[in-house]
Amino acid sequence: MRRYLIYILLLLPLSIAAVPTYFCTDVGTTLNYVRKYVDSGEVKWYHKLTVNQQFSMHDDTTTIVTFSEFTDADAKPIIDAPVTQYVKIATDGTIKLKLTNAVVVILHTTLPFGHAKTVETGAVLPANMKPGDVLPSADAKATILGLKYSVKVTERKVLRYETITTPAGTFDCIVISEHKVEKAPAYRRETTALSWYADGIGYVRHDTYNKNMHLETSEQLYSIDRKID
Repeated sequence: MRRYLIYILLLLPLSIAAVPTYFCTDVGTTLNYVRKYVDSGEVKWYHKLTVNQQFSMHDDTTTIVTFSEFTDADAKPIIDAPVTQYVKIATDGTIKLKLTNAVVVILHTTLPFGHAKTVETGAVLPANMKPGDVLPSADAKATILGLKYSVKVTERKVLRYETITTPAGTFDCIVISEHKVEKAPAYRRETTALSWYADGIGYVRHDTYNKNMHLETSEQLYSIDRKID
């Protein structure tokens, strides 16, 4: 009996490790990104994403809370307050991301006396996705003091597996393409993005093309700062 228990315990880590999660779950870890304009090579922003908290929910999912700080090429804040992201991870490793977090922070900064209301489906990244898969579309709306912002993400496709090297290292990735349309008063932006996701980290590269499929920006993971106990 003891021999069988040991055998099962030896198998458990292999089963857990076999389930990929395309997001960083290590509390205290900071991912440092740089987004650059491809044509000029100039920095558009620095993005510092810190995993702040992890807790379990009653529905057996895990929620990861992250803070994102964005600064320009001169290290000045682009958004006055950190962007808080709540990422839900299911027991099978599937994650769900919200689309309106940064927009809500900007709206509250611009219109501090208003209260933003959001409705969204969230963007899903299945743990077991593979090349050729078509992922569910996602859409969201945010309203504050009569001002409306909407985003719709469609044509979400898993393209391929690919190993890429960024300034932070070399990563085995799955590549996803998606089409995004954002709308706000006197504003409309249509883009296509390619994102490279690595297990246990999240995206390590994110390329954005305009509506004419001209590559505008590329954001890459430059370094990982891990908490030292």
